[in-house]
Amino acid sequence: MGIVRHDGQHGNCHERIIGMNIGTITADAAVLVKFVNGRRLGSVEERFVSKLKRGDVFVFAGRLLEFVRIKDMTLRVRKSQSPKGVVPQWMGGRMPLSTELASAVRGQLDRAARGVFDSPEMEALRPILELQARWSMIPTKQALLIEKWVSRDGHHLFIFPFEGHLVNEGLGALLAHRVTRSIPLTLSIAVNDYGLELLSDREIPLAPFEDLSIFSTDRLLEDILDSVNAAEMGRRQFREIARIAGLVFQGYPGRPKSGGQVQASSGLLYKVFERFEPDNLLLEQSTREILERQLEFHRLERSLHRMARADLHLIETSQITPLAFPIMVNRLRTRISSEKLADRVRRMLLQLEKKANAKPVGVNS
Repeated sequence: MGIVRHDGQHGNCHERIIGMNIGTITADAAVLVKFVNGRRLGSVEERFVSKLKRGDVFVFAGRLLEFVRIKDMTLRVRKSQSPKGVVPQWMGGRMPLSTELASAVRGQLDRAARGVFDSPEMEALRPILELQARWSMIPTKQALLIEKWVSRDGHHLFIFPFEGHLVNEGLGALLAHRVTRSIPLTLSIAVNDYGLELLSDREIPLAPFEDLSIFSTDRLLEDILDSVNAAEMGRRQFREIARIAGLVFQGYPGRPKSGGQVQASSGLLYKVFERFEPDNLLLEQSTREILERQLEFHRLERSLHRMARADLHLIETSQITPLAFPIMVNRLRTRISSEKLADRVRRMLLQLEKKANAKPVGVNS
């Protein structure tokens, strides 16, 4: 079967199919979340799911769920008895700080630590930052602040790199992997643009933080790929590459193939390339895009270099500090309903305000 091209020549119908399917605009797909018995819970962003490994626990729809398996675009889960899990983040809420903006934020905090509040915005933040200085410290450009706090939820470590959401997310996974590599420990991770939280029901060993060895860039690529589900991330990133290259058929206009069908087709191509042509350029591109787009690998490497040379301030606090408070709220947000969260946050704020108005609270550094 042939078609007539614009130049009057006959061509194969595959040209028309290829023309309809090649494109450069892609969007992150949603993965269905179902119990193993088939009951549907909802959907979650594929970018988050691709990082999970079998047995990982995450918070979704007010439940703690255990990753069982994923096939095409459906994630099967079961209820978990674990007290903690990772929190899904949608890409729209993860727009990272740029390198320049992150550096500017650290510069403003450095000036505030020296008592310089020379703009209306910084003057408005002055009471909060002065309280941060009372209960802990305001991090300077040369300092790396780590706060240790024990609450009824467990043992917290708050680390403040001020590098943006994506870098802090990759850093959290990396540090958790390195901590648990030698010691069996369950860690929950929460992040925002300014810092990250490691939470465990057992005391987190501080030695690798105190000597800064945990921020080493040795074997960084291997460790970061081990800390996330790199193989699954690669398969799903390859789908977008295959779509742009026209290697998978996405259906006719008005009759598109489902995301699961496209994933199955691209997954088959990925397995063939991986087995018979491991140095294929498209496979290499999928790895590069994972490292740069989802993990910001080179920026993470630069951040680790900076933190490994920083002036460490490891401070044990008797209550949560103003810088750590928003990170903890991020973790709580998906565990309870919005109304209950607002009530709890309000109660926590009242408690902190009482402490702030009381005499200075001592800290141990």
